[in-house]
Amino acid sequence: MLCPHCGTNLPDNAAFCTNCGNSIVAAQPMMNQAPIQIVPTGKNIRYRCHACKNVADVQTDTACPKCGAPALPGGYIKMYRMGSAYGVAMPFGIYIDNEPCGYIGNKQTCWVRVPFGTHRVHIAAAANRRCEDVMVTIAPEHPLEAVKVYMKPGFWTNKFVVVSANPAEVPD
Repeated sequence: MLCPHCGTNLPDNAAFCTNCGNSIVAAQPMMNQAPIQIVPTGKNIRYRCHACKNVADVQTDTACPKCGAPALPGGYIKMYRMGSAYGVAMPFGIYIDNEPCGYIGNKQTCWVRVPFGTHRVHIAAAANRRCEDVMVTIAPEHPLEAVKVYMKPGFWTNKFVVVSANPAEVPD
């Protein structure tokens, strides 16, 4: 059995995780629930495996396509990179909780699968790591958060900005 909070391998009768200390008994029913259809059919899901750290765009996010580890219970961050009038076509790197999660292109929407909890969303490109990050919380009763990403030009250097958004206002 895997801890639904951190992914640690545990004995089947464990009541608490030996790694993170969270209760397993309270979280156990969530492991068997069918996922809610949030991502539109046919859209890719950006999935980062908690076990092998592989990042892949997949059609279904029930298990890692590389190592087969089951996905932790969670939800999605619907991320939209707003168009740039400055001709910046390079992809922006996506970092969730300081872990790389691939890239997002200009005027692209990316659905990122994350486990339940609070997550820091950060964007970077090339050598520029300056970013106004945003924190999002994904919970069983609130499995979707949306953010918009854009570049704010500066006098000497540019800064990336990530802001919370209404999911209905973010294109699919």
